[in-house]
Amino acid sequence: MLIFSKSLFRKKLLIVILLINAFQGYGQEMTEEDMLIGEYDLAKEENDFDAQVSALHNMASYYCNVGDYRISELYFKQALALSLQRKIHHRIPRLLNDAVLLQEIVGEYQKALQLSFLAYDLALQLKDDEEACAALANTANVFLATGNFSKAEEYIDMAIEADYQSQFLVSNMMTKAYIMTTIGEVDEALKSMDKALHYCEKENDEYELVSVYVGYGNILSEAGRHKRSLDFHRKAYSSVKDLESPQFLALVTLNMTTQFLELGAYDSAAIYADRGLLLSQEIDNPVYSMDFYEMKADILYNKGDNKAAYDYLRKYIASYTEMINTENISTIENMESLHKLQLKDKDILLKDKEIKLLKIDREVGSLKIYALAGCVFFLLIFFILVYRSQKKKREQERRLEEAKIQLTQSELERMNLKEQQLIAELEYKNAELKNLAQNIVQTSDLLDNLRNELKSGGTTKSNKLIQLISVGMHTNKEEFEQKVDHIHSLFYKNIKDQFPDLRENDLRLLSLIRANMSSKDIAILLSINPKSVDMARYRLRKKMNLEKEVNLMEFLLKF
Repeated sequence: MLIFSKSLFRKKLLIVILLINAFQGYGQEMTEEDMLIGEYDLAKEENDFDAQVSALHNMASYYCNVGDYRISELYFKQALALSLQRKIHHRIPRLLNDAVLLQEIVGEYQKALQLSFLAYDLALQLKDDEEACAALANTANVFLATGNFSKAEEYIDMAIEADYQSQFLVSNMMTKAYIMTTIGEVDEALKSMDKALHYCEKENDEYELVSVYVGYGNILSEAGRHKRSLDFHRKAYSSVKDLESPQFLALVTLNMTTQFLELGAYDSAAIYADRGLLLSQEIDNPVYSMDFYEMKADILYNKGDNKAAYDYLRKYIASYTEMINTENISTIENMESLHKLQLKDKDILLKDKEIKLLKIDREVGSLKIYALAGCVFFLLIFFILVYRSQKKKREQERRLEEAKIQLTQSELERMNLKEQQLIAELEYKNAELKNLAQNIVQTSDLLDNLRNELKSGGTTKSNKLIQLISVGMHTNKEEFEQKVDHIHSLFYKNIKDQFPDLRENDLRLLSLIRANMSSKDIAILLSINPKSVDMARYRLRKKMNLEKEVNLMEFLLKF
């Protein structure tokens, strides 16, 4: 059941590299959100622009760490804009490098590459060797994430060669080792790890030494050398127990369990799996809990205890579902927070315009009073006053016209705001629908695998479970179809007006294509063959008389 794939290896190695960066700040007190806002307000009161940029940078990093990526991006933009406006150039490379990490997290790799190149050029101009090296490493990591291993190797070699500050050396060497392992150059990967190990032993850096032990063990495991891999993981486990870091200990425990399982030492694997479950509950990390539940199920399955293995597999499924739901809730909350910020900015603009209109009204009132007083006190120069009065009247009318124009503009802005709110609401519903679809697809894949495994058992109990799973999958898809119909009711009406021959199934398929879902996911959601989806798309294009060069999804977005 356990498959030690390259994706799992990359996931573990990236966790190790992130933990290295986290340990560089070990022992420092974390700044809370209200404290960061207080620092920014204080810097603003003191008119200290450098401190303002620093506070905005810290707030961007804070929101990135807690998962509010859109708000984090807004603070990064504010910090960069203020740095450019006030010519605080020495902070820009660091801002750009941290922004690269944010763009990589959200999957904007092209934007991440542009920012990393810009950070490198500016760092060279400012002779900031540390940020120049960080920019090279960031560029390598972006190419690594996109699968361009030759470019990733080129830039990580440049980063290692230009490593003026030793704090990046170990993580860069480990990244180089991963690249070599991925392209099949295991011996070159181990040479890079040997250099990292030698450096850590020389510097006596306990945290980085443990990280290198873990990375070394993972590479050996990937190469199938499980006994030697277990030796390095044992060293890591022995060292990390003294570092008082439950997160790191959970990672090492997971690797120990994996190696014992690969070697067929199921009793030892079970001991470390139990320890790992306790640790994952202590640190409240659902990802580790899922991994250990899967490991425990695998161990029990190999030992022949299918009933207990099935129980742990159910716990794994429950943890996975809970984590997906939590991520969906977090995404929705982030979108709502961003939407509230946008509405707040619009309200401020509208209030400013209302204040300007009130000032104009007061000026008009004052002019009327002055004109009346002039008529009373300067009757002798009546004709002169009439001339002046007419002139003032024309000025008043001009100002009133300007006020009316501004009022009309305000109304237009309110209408635009309402339109933007409707667009945001539609995007929010589409995002919710896409998350639900992905959840159903992932759950369907998992349940299909479980159903296939149960079919191989051939028992009456297994057949009942298969029936329950099939009913659950059908129910989930019916609920999804109802939600699709509800969200896209207006789309259905608009496109039905132009193409009255479309049937209900055609409309539902068009709504899924409009949501930019793949043929594979649509096939799973509609319980049909992927080739049938492609054939249905062809028939729909023919029914709607669309030319070959017309993009179907872009065409549907117009309705």
